[in-house]
Amino acid sequence: VGTREQKFVRLLPENPRPFDEASLEALALLMIVADDEFNDGADAEENLKVPAGYTYFGQFIDHDLTLDTTSSFSAPTAAASNLRTPALDLDCIYGAGPQDQPYMYADDGATLLIGPGGKDLMRQPANGRAIIGDKRNDENSIVCQIQLAMIKFHNAVVAQLKAAGDSNSLFERARQEVTWTYQRIVLEDYLLRIVNTHTYDFFTQRHAALVGQHDVGAA
Repeated sequence: VGTREQKFVRLLPENPRPFDEASLEALALLMIVADDEFNDGADAEENLKVPAGYTYFGQFIDHDLTLDTTSSFSAPTAAASNLRTPALDLDCIYGAGPQDQPYMYADDGATLLIGPGGKDLMRQPANGRAIIGDKRNDENSIVCQIQLAMIKFHNAVVAQLKAAGDSNSLFERARQEVTWTYQRIVLEDYLLRIVNTHTYDFFTQRHAALVGQHDVGAA
């Protein structure tokens, strides 16, 4: 974890108690919803209780976690490599950092560049391509604006640190603050909307236990 070009890994441990076929069939039957149960008669596969914006935020999160440039619908690879880190560390925003990709950053080595007027991403004049950490975040206007919002958030944190006269490790400290906020949004808001309570409780309890073990070990 934390390195580029690694194999895809499990986000959660394997279930030590495999479900039997009867339980899986019962779960599948619970997922069948008649159209008339919703007032507008929408397709049962639509998530009407999840605000539409979370669909695009989920796409943004996906781009932060996974990128495989070797896969193909016609010739799938046996062992795909992930060019993103599965750590919710916003490498889709920061790329490889100001040292390796200085063209994404201002002269202070901490502020991310945006387009003129602050209403769009920075783009190449010749072809209009966005100069960002992950080109997929310019696939549609909504994800593009999420990318821009995260960049502006980072720049606001940089500006606040500068105003406080604290210029030590400016980029690293700003990235840490933005990443922590982003992780809280994913854990405490986004996941609550897309997973059931049982799964969410299992995940958060396991996370708390791991954090506790880490604190004990550090002590």
